[in-house]
Amino acid sequence: MGMKRWAQALGMGALLGATAAAYDRWAAGQADPLHSHVAGTGHYYDWREARAFYKRHGEGPAVLLLHSLHVAACGWEMRRAHEFLALNGFSVYTPDLPGFGLSTRPPLRYTHDFYAQFIRDFTRDVIGGETIVIAAGLTAGCVVSAAVHEPELFGPLVLISPTGVERWTRRPWWGPTVEWLLRAPGLGQTLFNLLVSRPALRWLLGSILYHSGAEVTNETLRIWYTVSHQPNARLAPAHLLGGALNRSVRQEFAALRQPILLVWGYHARLVPSTDGPGFLRANPRAELVGFEAGLLPHEEAADAFNRHVLKWLHRCLEDAGRAAEVRLRVVM
Repeated sequence: MGMKRWAQALGMGALLGATAAAYDRWAAGQADPLHSHVAGTGHYYDWREARAFYKRHGEGPAVLLLHSLHVAACGWEMRRAHEFLALNGFSVYTPDLPGFGLSTRPPLRYTHDFYAQFIRDFTRDVIGGETIVIAAGLTAGCVVSAAVHEPELFGPLVLISPTGVERWTRRPWWGPTVEWLLRAPGLGQTLFNLLVSRPALRWLLGSILYHSGAEVTNETLRIWYTVSHQPNARLAPAHLLGGALNRSVRQEFAALRQPILLVWGYHARLVPSTDGPGFLRANPRAELVGFEAGLLPHEEAADAFNRHVLKWLHRCLEDAGRAAEVRLRVVM
């Protein structure tokens, strides 16, 4: 290649780089100020190199609500269950997982075991006792691992569209390349900004997460856009999209002994309701229920979901109380 062509190539590269940088600055400037839209008092939990934001609301038995993992994830996803359970006699804790929402986004390895350890430590250090957990998606799989390793910390589990038994049990061969591309300085930020542009987020909401287009509101889109346009917002999703959180939990799920409620939306696409029977085969003690919704029934069918979960939790707590009475009589 002659000097003239080299100069043209370098000039084109510089122009593309400048255009990408300008686009990145513009995209970040379109985001609203970041703040929590979940009820209750806000707190921070310092954990390893991260600082996790969470909201606490209500009084009573402890419930930990854990959002699913995607490119614009945050605890706002759990707001309806958060408010409902707080008003119905529970002390509810809803964090933004490290790498998302109002929590910090340090350059760490965001893996299945990373989040399973965070869940264990948060439950022990912040809540400090046996805790009911409601979790969605890949996070539900992390809860399974956490509950197996420290069962004394965890009571009844509500697992929404969980992974790790029927699908997403291993990292795909192309995963490291996707992770590298999204983590790369400059290029990674531009690629991620395209993934979390308003048209892309609207497609993700309407085609993947929700069954009804009524849930794809301007408020939802605005919040998702804001949380995904923060400094280092691409780091945790880079690991997620690269499959670093995929892992089998079949043996761990089979080992669980606490009450388990499996929840699916009948119209879920990414993790379809046909996965439910596989979980029941792995642990027949679990119960399975479905709702007219997509991947997020706790959002899209919130009223029906909340009523069913409340009734189920009351039954679990009553059964636990009767078991405690029996143990007390035996000891005495």
